[in-house]
Amino acid sequence: MCAHFPEKSPSTPKSSPSKSARGQCRIKVVAVITDDDDDEKAECIINLRSEEEDDDLAQFLEHDFDPQKIDYFDVIELETCKAIDLKKELVEIQGDQVLTDSDVKVVFVAISETDFLDGTCQEELDKLQYTLEGLRCSDIEEFEDFITIAVDSSNECKANEMKEAVLEENAELKE
Repeated sequence: MCAHFPEKSPSTPKSSPSKSARGQCRIKVVAVITDDDDDEKAECIINLRSEEEDDDLAQFLEHDFDPQKIDYFDVIELETCKAIDLKKELVEIQGDQVLTDSDVKVVFVAISETDFLDGTCQEELDKLQYTLEGLRCSDIEEFEDFITIAVDSSNECKANEMKEAVLEENAELKE
């Protein structure tokens, strides 16, 4: 298995952030760490974006995954990005209690182990949720429930650049 990664950064709250001007629009970020093989990252993206009716992971995300029960920033590490492994890890990051009562959108960020271990990248991934929640609540409500993006190098691992990738991906999903 890959190196051990922190479950979440120390600055990430364990419970929902206090209500602010952003209202009840919440976004949670899940970093999906793969080995340094671009094919593994691509497989993660394909599996997380699947909408096939007979796809067990797609069915799980649609019906059983509860984003209200995951932390605001979480990390999944995988040796391979098989759908069954992704589902197992998603089951494991769900807690027993609901952490927020608002509608939650989830952004999955597929990233290689090497890029993730870049200290700046971890900080930027942690900031991504706050960067996205800086949007108008009406914009966030228009997001798809699950958006998947990839970071192709640590140079791309900047919260504002990832925000743009999320917005572009969401626009493509809406088409």
